[in-house]
Amino acid sequence: MPTKKKSTKEDISYWAYAIVNGRFANIWFSDVRGIYTHGYPPGGVPYLKSHKRMMERDLKTNVFSYRDHCYTNKITKKKYKINLKYEAKLRKERDKEVRDFFRKKKEQDKK
Repeated sequence: MPTKKKSTKEDISYWAYAIVNGRFANIWFSDVRGIYTHGYPPGGVPYLKSHKRMMERDLKTNVFSYRDHCYTNKITKKKYKINLKYEAKLRKERDKEVRDFFRKKKEQDKK
């Protein structure tokens, strides 16, 4: 009976800016799993120049629709299915990270 080979790639996560279902969002992806979650950051937060440059670069290519646990790139028509057992857990963690980041950013701007 054949056994499953373990992946030799490390599961390193990355994030990027994107448009998901017509709204500005952050997406998280990895080489092994592909896109696995997204989160909508709160509005009204000023961004650094480096982040604005990243947005300009990322938003040209990252336009997705999310439906039935599948991300579809509207430009390249490539589909990314997600693993449902990780989705809920990761989405909660990522949304908390995004909220904390922007909360700290607002506090720094007030000072």
